[in-house]
Amino acid sequence: MEYQEIIRKTYRTFFIPTAISTMGTAVMSLLNILFAGLFFGGKGSYVVGLALPVMIFTNIITYFFGVGGGIAVSIRQGQGDKKEASRIFTAAVFGTAVLGILALIFGVLMSGSLLPLLGARTFSEQDAAGEYVRILFMGMPFLLLCGVLNAFIRNDSHPGVAMAGTLISIFSNLILLWLFIGGMKLPVSCIAAASVISNGLCVLFYLGYFLSGRSVLRFRIGFRAGNLKEIAQPGFAGSMIFLAQTILTVIINNVLLDVSGTSGIAAYGVVKYAVTFIYAVYDSVNHAAQPMFSVYYGEQDVKSIRLTAKTAGRVLACGAVLLCLLLCAGAPYLSLLFSLNVTAAVRMIGLSCLFSSAAAFLNSLYRSTGKPGLSLIFTVLDNLLFPALFIWVLVYGAGLSENGVWASLLLSEVLTLLTAVLVTKGSLLQIRASEIPEDRIYQTLILNEEANIVALNEEIEAFCNKNGIDGKKQYYILLCIEEIAVNIIKYGFKDGKKHYIDIRIAVGEQVLLNIRDDAVQFDPTAKKDADITAGAESRDIGGLGIYLVKKVAKEFSYKRVIGFNNLHIVL
Repeated sequence: MEYQEIIRKTYRTFFIPTAISTMGTAVMSLLNILFAGLFFGGKGSYVVGLALPVMIFTNIITYFFGVGGGIAVSIRQGQGDKKEASRIFTAAVFGTAVLGILALIFGVLMSGSLLPLLGARTFSEQDAAGEYVRILFMGMPFLLLCGVLNAFIRNDSHPGVAMAGTLISIFSNLILLWLFIGGMKLPVSCIAAASVISNGLCVLFYLGYFLSGRSVLRFRIGFRAGNLKEIAQPGFAGSMIFLAQTILTVIINNVLLDVSGTSGIAAYGVVKYAVTFIYAVYDSVNHAAQPMFSVYYGEQDVKSIRLTAKTAGRVLACGAVLLCLLLCAGAPYLSLLFSLNVTAAVRMIGLSCLFSSAAAFLNSLYRSTGKPGLSLIFTVLDNLLFPALFIWVLVYGAGLSENGVWASLLLSEVLTLLTAVLVTKGSLLQIRASEIPEDRIYQTLILNEEANIVALNEEIEAFCNKNGIDGKKQYYILLCIEEIAVNIIKYGFKDGKKHYIDIRIAVGEQVLLNIRDDAVQFDPTAKKDADITAGAESRDIGGLGIYLVKKVAKEFSYKRVIGFNNLHIVL
């Protein structure tokens, strides 16, 4: 079995639940808009649309603390620093809760003053939208914490739990909408109430997970200001996507109103729905890869970063081609569905998928592997500066009217990728080579059968001799591998299936030994030392082997990340 297959298996573990969560959330957002229009007519659509900036605010905070914090946590976990990872987690949740409470207070006291800024100028417009916006602000702690906790649970190697919380939110939202609209005949503000309550249920479910003791991350008192800095570096780059897109939307709306009137804005509304769905697909792929990227970056495991990029990149490329074909073929049907001429616009967006998917992937990779500045630059270029420049040139310079807007969105993606190629000098992944030369690294996978350990000894001895490791240290290496691997094979796998143990030896100033497996969670560093004076029948199972490894190792540490037990031994 190749190591690439281990990466694929790990990625699938994250991808399927992440895709369900991300796509489900996107579909639920669209259903809220459809329900508003279906049951409350133009007034309902207007109210939900007016509150869009409030929901964009929740996305900005969720990306800042959730995605930014998740990346920082995974990097620390990759470094084996569980305490600092928990401090970052606590700082992010605390910061989110504080902002949620401040937003609640602001909404209660100032929502009346905010409504004209959102676009509700007349008394009737403010009356229609006021209650909806106030309810959103009153539920802001839940709206923010739901997304942030989801990101941390995914980075805590439990994407299935994160998915379960999302499904609880989606189904409870649908039930509440049926009850509020169909049964109680409540006004349009009940859509906001359903969102708040369903997110609140999701938050309670997520908090139950963290308080149950199942998580590696723990709430820790005493986080530092430096923890917020670690969150902010990748978090700001991610949240800038929404801020830049908001500014661009304002620019496009004004341009379309100038050249095409309200029909142009209506067409852009359809385009925005398509883009929302497209980026949900991108996020499914990128959010699944992010914990793996960040953990491997923390471990300085260049090979695994490359293999993860290869796996996720292929999935995203297939998704981009499929989206392109679907949008290009389905564009005329969308025109019929919305009674708008959006065929050219949707096809341009479809073609842009071939380029925007790569830009989104690279931005996510850069944020996850310690290059948030590069991600920030490309985010602003891709989502604001390049499209605004092309719009000015094509609409007002070339006189292409609204078609110039759609072409600008496509060309900006192409130019962003070309810029990335130039800036990175063709090395798009920007993955630094390992500090230890490849010929001084030994890595292999063994099947969970004891006979494979004996066969491995000759290979390891040859590697040690080649790299000038003395006989005493060779003995320690073989001792550690044999004792740990035998314990894993005998007691770690309960399902009777084939499993693989990843063994990696790196020879630098010291000998670094890493053993990774997907057995049941077990922390040998927390195990009491064996009583060597007791008889074999009185000692704990596997206790003597772990005791021997502890005695010969200069450093012996454990972490559980992305579904694997990871032992790090320094000799």
